[in-house]
Amino acid sequence: MEQRYRPKRNTRSRSRFDVVTNSLQARNALLVSGGNGSGTVLAKILGICVLMAALVAVCAVWFFGEDLRIHVIEVRNNQDVPKLQIIGASALMKEHILSADLNAAAHRIEALPGVKAAQISCTWKAGCEVLVQPSIGIAMWQSATDSTNRVWTDEQGRAQKALGDTPVKLNIKVEDGSMPVLGVPISDSLARALKELLVFQPKVIRYTYSSQYGLMFIDARGWKARLGVAEHDGAMQDKLVLLKQIGDQLAAKNTAAKVVDVRFVEAPFYEK
Repeated sequence: MEQRYRPKRNTRSRSRFDVVTNSLQARNALLVSGGNGSGTVLAKILGICVLMAALVAVCAVWFFGEDLRIHVIEVRNNQDVPKLQIIGASALMKEHILSADLNAAAHRIEALPGVKAAQISCTWKAGCEVLVQPSIGIAMWQSATDSTNRVWTDEQGRAQKALGDTPVKLNIKVEDGSMPVLGVPISDSLARALKELLVFQPKVIRYTYSSQYGLMFIDARGWKARLGVAEHDGAMQDKLVLLKQIGDQLAAKNTAAKVVDVRFVEAPFYEK
């Protein structure tokens, strides 16, 4: 007789309650598994955000800190203009290197007497360098009562205190009146007179100045010539031509003069 193996059947009956319970257990297990995954992702995102915030804070502290601020300013080629005066006029010290306005700083330096032009370059960590193009000195002014009180004026008529042997073309002794004031340009008429005298009378380099008579000099005959100032372009040339004419006329008459005044070309005169 043939026999076959038959596995035992689970004869235990399953109720509706068992089916529902098993389903709920499976769903809870799935939710727990999914919840742990979401928490891990959220933790990673939070960690990345904290790290990025810390990195931004470090970068901000470095960017706005002292490393990118200007602490060193070198001045090159300045003549008779103090280095500290140039640095102060630039207003660059302690400025942020990325926000510093170098053009504005150069213009402030160029406004100083004795400076014709300025060029500024800055590099990170190395600081800034100011390359100065000095103004041409026109005249050295000296007080008649105090030989140590000396200032010089440039082409623009700006006055700068003389610190050494500044190369100038004219020497002027102030007999009366005030010396040129630092920071205040001399009058246009006076500045024009100096430049015209350099052109029309280059061999004469010594003059005196009076608030009443303006520029004066001693000519080859030993006469004092009063020139005044240049009220308009070419005024000094007209006065020098008139001075020569008067001198020639007096010489023809064998007449000596102590003073020849040509301040007003319409009414010149001389004093014996």
